[in-house]
Amino acid sequence: MFVDAKWGYASRFYETLSPWPYDWQLINMWPQIRRNDAQKTRGGVLCPQDGGRCIVTLVGNAGDQPSRDDAGFLGFAASLISPEIADFIRRAKPIGPINVSKTTVNKWRRFDQLERKPEKFVVVGDAVAAFNPVYGQGMSLAALEAQALDDSLTQWLEAGHDSLVGLAPMAQAKIAETGAFPWGASTGADSLVEGCVGASPPPPEVRAFSERAAALGSIHNDYVLKFEEMANLVRDNKWIADPEVKRTIVQNWDHLGQLVGAPSSSAPAAA
Repeated sequence: MFVDAKWGYASRFYETLSPWPYDWQLINMWPQIRRNDAQKTRGGVLCPQDGGRCIVTLVGNAGDQPSRDDAGFLGFAASLISPEIADFIRRAKPIGPINVSKTTVNKWRRFDQLERKPEKFVVVGDAVAAFNPVYGQGMSLAALEAQALDDSLTQWLEAGHDSLVGLAPMAQAKIAETGAFPWGASTGADSLVEGCVGASPPPPEVRAFSERAAALGSIHNDYVLKFEEMANLVRDNKWIADPEVKRTIVQNWDHLGQLVGAPSSSAPAAA
């Protein structure tokens, strides 16, 4: 299976500004597909790192991708809805080249569904599931897959098996289970991008609820933390179905919809 929303991104390291002139430590301006300006397909991230460095990453989807040259890189940043990233680029000293990547296709090879499952052979990491790297899930998923393999081996040995014959198909199935949520998250987001190949957008009612759920951080910082944990695969998305969370979304339905530019719609019944 594959899903391609034609993303591309460009990154560069800069010396950090001292003293730090902003009242924030990280800024993330992600593409907002409901907009009708450059921010519809463009976004950027600015993040201080160790060693006195900051990294700027500019992203674009639907084929609208950032440039490798200095003028194009700055121009792309200046087209975003807030000026902070472009301001930083103008003020900071670059300490490396602009690196560009367009390898952003989501791929999931279902080795667990092979009719003839090879024995003593298990596939993990990008060889089985490679997701759009703009979501930052690849290494986390590989670690979770390694844990799934370890759990399978432990279970196999505790069951008293005296050979490894039969282990690989069981482990591959557990690895597939581990990849199901991040696959749905990455491809679900990419499916909303205009011209995406290989996936269908969710039903309107599902999209309406998901868009408003994504804006919950405007109501309480606890929701920001939960979303970041979900994005980094520390937790799954089951917390969104919690009755209290659903009631919060329904009670703030119109406000949350306005924040993300979603069209008006009727709120679902509260739990």
